[in-house]
Amino acid sequence: MSEINEKEIERRFEVISKFEISPEVTANDLERVRETLTEQMSRQQPRGQKIWRIIMKSPITKLAAAAVIIIAVLLSVRYLGGSIDGSNIAWARVLENTRNIGNYSFKYTKIERDLGIQEGGGGSQETAMWYVWKDRGIYVEHYAHGELDHKTYVVYDSNELILVYPKTKEYERCPLFSSYRSGIPREMALWLLDGNYTELGRKTINDRVYIGIENRRDPGPLTEGVDKWHQETWFDSETLLPASMEISFVIKDSNSSRMILQDQFKYGIEFPADSLDPHIPDDYTQTVVGGLRLFSELKGGRYPRDLYIGNVEWEVGGRAAVEKAIEVNSPPSGKYGYDSLMRAAAFYRMVVSNSRDSGYYGGRVTAEDGNRILLYWWNNFGQDYQVIWGDLRVEALTKDQLIDRCYVAGDSAALLDFLERDDGKSIPAIAEYLEQIGEVSSIPALLRHADRWYDRATDNPFMKTIEAIRRREERQNPFVTLVAGRLLYANGKRVTHGLIRIGTKLESADRDGYFVMTVPFDDFHTEHLGYAFKWAGTSARMFFSRKADQLGSLTVVLEWASSIRGRVVNQEGAPQSNIDVGLSTRPGGEAGRMWPDGNRTRTDAGGHFSIEKVPTGASLELIIENPDESHKPVRVPIDEIEPEHQYDMGDIVLNP
Repeated sequence: MSEINEKEIERRFEVISKFEISPEVTANDLERVRETLTEQMSRQQPRGQKIWRIIMKSPITKLAAAAVIIIAVLLSVRYLGGSIDGSNIAWARVLENTRNIGNYSFKYTKIERDLGIQEGGGGSQETAMWYVWKDRGIYVEHYAHGELDHKTYVVYDSNELILVYPKTKEYERCPLFSSYRSGIPREMALWLLDGNYTELGRKTINDRVYIGIENRRDPGPLTEGVDKWHQETWFDSETLLPASMEISFVIKDSNSSRMILQDQFKYGIEFPADSLDPHIPDDYTQTVVGGLRLFSELKGGRYPRDLYIGNVEWEVGGRAAVEKAIEVNSPPSGKYGYDSLMRAAAFYRMVVSNSRDSGYYGGRVTAEDGNRILLYWWNNFGQDYQVIWGDLRVEALTKDQLIDRCYVAGDSAALLDFLERDDGKSIPAIAEYLEQIGEVSSIPALLRHADRWYDRATDNPFMKTIEAIRRREERQNPFVTLVAGRLLYANGKRVTHGLIRIGTKLESADRDGYFVMTVPFDDFHTEHLGYAFKWAGTSARMFFSRKADQLGSLTVVLEWASSIRGRVVNQEGAPQSNIDVGLSTRPGGEAGRMWPDGNRTRTDAGGHFSIEKVPTGASLELIIENPDESHKPVRVPIDEIEPEHQYDMGDIVLNP
């Protein structure tokens, strides 16, 4: 490098004086200068001394100390690998100009291509025009096949995202769950300029010169789930503002790539004051309603069992099946098309499932259940509940209004759902409504809440409701009684989906072990044997139940089962094979094939028998049938057995 003369230094001062320094840029550059000068000048001391002599001999020694520091910045550019002709200053001005961008617009193009298809073939393309306010929000017009498809409004003040679909007269409003600012060109360019970019040099298009930079490093959350990230940004050399940005990447675990192009930038635009007001007409419906209506028309009045995207797609059979069904059946909602189903599912995932309070009952509500809730969620904007009924009417209600409407419709399932999420204020009203509706199936959930009741100083409203339902049920049918309770293990843990049998009635418990069943009883004091067990498990218990005992709730504690074994011989001590052996809980009773009437097996060639999974809770009688029917069976009483024991009855001699 030739020695720098005094005129050159003065020229560079003039260049620097035109640069508007921000605190952030100054701090970053000074730190880079400090690190580089310390490293490079320590290795090139003679050259550094020569430079210093030039500075000190020149007229600039009369300048302020700040000017000397600026010269040091210029000199450090050489060590940083930049150009002494001011290109690094240009990039700093690019950063400053980009940071000061106000309102602007640009064109957005997204191209998705299958990697298995040669360049130029297959794939899909989307275009949009973006209008960005610096502090107010974003408005986007999305185009498909050259026609306006939908509009997007991002409103910062209300933290709201609004989508409007003019073709199908649909819309949706939802809160912003992520910042849209991080993905727009200004922020992407700032991120790139502040990182480890690579300069691409200059290029000329239509007599305008552009300077470019690129980045291939992973920009963190922006590229989660992608590979081969590449971002290339070109700036106008005169305005030093972004002129085009191209991003390309490959979707992980797929065979597709995407290229996003942002160009045709315009800066300093004055937008109309009402540009972020969507002006939604009264005859527009929410996207979730259109998707649910189309599904119902295609599926004979029912709705999806749940609204997760994968399940909805599975139930309708995919895009091709839906489009074929619309073509053949011409349903009134066919105009919404397959995409409306996906929009409904996306709305549920993005808005409803993220709401502080929501519920969906497509598994039990059909189009004929006009007064039952199909879907509801808390609306952050209106501070109320958005409710979609079975006939797809949409209303905004307060929580008290919603609870009252559920009571009028007799919708106990929805009322129980509210109980799960209630803060305690609505408990008395909901418990009273459930008592008046009187559905027996609501008792397990009521028992769960009764066990959680926090105010021991007052009557438990849930037990009051349970007893009222029990009395009503038994008045209507005096020959049955309502048995309700819970199955637990000996360690106090719940028995998930256990089974309970009383007499001939068999019922399953819920996920927390709660159950309810109606059992025939002849009178108050007749005993029925009960048997509770876990299917395919080794825990069980027997118990006796009377109608007179069915007040409050029944708790059945399951214990580890035991086993009973022995050998059957004749009078001479010879083992007897193929002999029926069983258990009964009633003296003189008959052994059955399964509890509660007993258990049965047969002896093997050596006369041995073994009965497994014998429950605790009742005295038993071991019954050995005599092959000679003229002789009575042998009956051996067994006191109530202990859990997890093996009882060896030894040799049991048949009657002569």
